[in-house]
Amino acid sequence: MENLVINQKGTRLFTKQGRLVIQYPDDSGKQPSSISLQRLKQVVVTACVELDSAVLHLLSNKGIHVSFCSPRSPAPVIVLSEPAGDVIRRMGQYRAVCEETQATRMARALVRSKLLQQWLWLSQQGLSENAMTVKQLMGKISAAQRPALLGLEGSAARTVYQAMASMLPEQWQFSGRNRRPPRDPVNAMLSFGSTLMYQQAVQALMRQRLDVFAGFYHQPCAGRASLAWDMIELFRPVLEAFIIEQLHNGHIRPSHFTVPAQVDPVSEGCQFTSKGLGVWFHYWLPLSRITERRMEYLSLRWAQAARQYGVG
Repeated sequence: MENLVINQKGTRLFTKQGRLVIQYPDDSGKQPSSISLQRLKQVVVTACVELDSAVLHLLSNKGIHVSFCSPRSPAPVIVLSEPAGDVIRRMGQYRAVCEETQATRMARALVRSKLLQQWLWLSQQGLSENAMTVKQLMGKISAAQRPALLGLEGSAARTVYQAMASMLPEQWQFSGRNRRPPRDPVNAMLSFGSTLMYQQAVQALMRQRLDVFAGFYHQPCAGRASLAWDMIELFRPVLEAFIIEQLHNGHIRPSHFTVPAQVDPVSEGCQFTSKGLGVWFHYWLPLSRITERRMEYLSLRWAQAARQYGVG
């Protein structure tokens, strides 16, 4: 099964004889190509493309997920068919989310796992002072309630970003996290990587018939897939390490981004160029297959726990 990424503006998508046909703009110099729907797992669209509702309907019926990613949006638009529900499983999920003791226990385990990954990575990079700060924060998790856990996790994240800034030359203009829109290439990668992980998390959770809007760490909020964001927290250390690795290896360069003269809330902010997106996905796709398998396994574990909690 394959993932298809469309990052060429003006590309047209249509289906013909059981294949998805990709027709590039005339000025692109690229020849049309196609892929069998039987081999296709998901389509990720990062540019303005042309397709009709019949294509979306067919892909959805085939179980092929389509994600539309935009640098202005914290989460992609995902088109997928929801599997048949499992009421017992979801009842258990809602029960666990609503019972403060159970939700807090799960939230502590999540934050502990994330901080442990960050501590290990900082230690491996020889950043002992930053690693010690994260370790001290880990010591406060056992006594923390959910609001305090958010503070501990946020403090650890800032420590990691400070470490990342110390590891990068000034040309990357990274001094900490910013978003909506991102002001520099590193933040553009952090935001875009989170968006891609979000669509993976939503798909993995929905395949296990869990409600992606009922989270135990990020409290349920209108319009936010809180459970998917819960899962993403466990994978942010992977994303951060991946970005540093690509920059240190010289795979991704400043020329792979466009940075407007002035970044403000109405601008697009820092973005990948078309060539930069191609480089990103070349190195990202192997990692995404690993994160996808881990998310599938974690979703299964959460679903099993929810079903047992719903029956009890």
